Amino acid sequence: MPPSRAAEPLTGTNHAVPDQAATPKTSQEWFQDLAQDAWRRGQAAMAAGDMDDALRWLERAHRIGPRDAAVALALATVRLRLGAFAEAASLLDDVVGRHDLREAWLTLAVVRRGLADPAGAAVALAQALSRHVLPDEAGIAALADAVAAEAGLPGWCGLRADGHVAAMVPDGAKAKLSVDGMRLAPGARVPDTAAAADVTVGGRALLGSPLAVAQIRRIEGVVAVRDGGLEGWAWHPGDPDADPVLTVRSAAGKALFTLTADDTRMLAPGPLARPRRFHVPASRFARLAGAVRVTGRDGRDLLGSPLTPGAEQSRAADAARAVAALFPAAGRRRHAGGSDAAPTD
Repeated sequence: MPPSRAAEPLTGTNHAVPDQAATPKTSQEWFQDLAQDAWRRGQAAMAAGDMDDALRWLERAHRIGPRDAAVALALATVRLRLGAFAEAASLLDDVVGRHDLREAWLTLAVVRRGLADPAGAAVALAQALSRHVLPDEAGIAALADAVAAEAGLPGWCGLRADGHVAAMVPDGAKAKLSVDGMRLAPGARVPDTAAAADVTVGGRALLGSPLAVAQIRRIEGVVAVRDGGLEGWAWHPGDPDADPVLTVRSAAGKALFTLTADDTRMLAPGPLARPRRFHVPASRFARLAGAVRVTGRDGRDLLGSPLTPGAEQSRAADAARAVAALFPAAGRRRHAGGSDAAPTD
């Protein structure tokens, strides 16, 4: 019998045999894969400077996922670079109507200027400055200077990540800073627990004032008990570049220790969110009884706080004692004479 002929390779068409054990994708997963592929291709085209190709791929991604804020923001940026201001504004208006994103507000300010709408540009930039930590000052100075001047305002201001206020005013002018109604020196640091800061020149508010400090410093996150310790995630929507510093306190409010949430390996809970995970081992609570609180730098509790780390171990110990009480001779056999003896095989 002649030897069997080896199978010839197939060319031209993908004839791969489907994996019978593979789970078929749902329609949602299929569309998500298509959108992600289009998104990646669009981002690559943007990085290469090919705005026409980026537009084609990002429009495809937007058609598949019209409510994806990250896709809409990227598409608006491409349309802005191509001079399609009205189309970019439509996308951005929808994004900021659903999400308070600094990058979207800044881009919208640029777009409104392109549409010869100085009032609209001022409104958009004011949202970016008043509700978010100031981004790189050198990167937005030209835009902010122009928008403030076109709106007839004496300057602009923002809250830096270090807690100090940046006030950009004409030469010779002096800005006044008030925090929650109390006058502070211009170079003073705004307290973490402040609600708002007013920055004025000659009684006129700068663009961005009042600064919504509580909004900028707010923290979003969750904490829960796990294996006798704590775990959770947190981030600052108004300061997304910052790793949240959390304080573990006693139930009475005494600070016990601080920790930094800096593990970014998790799925984001929302569009363009940048949460960080954290974990506190049970050993940190070995000598601590009762509930604890986990707060952000603004003093507010994370969702889930207060909570009792030792509750799980305590319940397990109680259960073990209950079992021991119900079965005091478990594993041992009592002889008729009343003495205990080890069980025999």
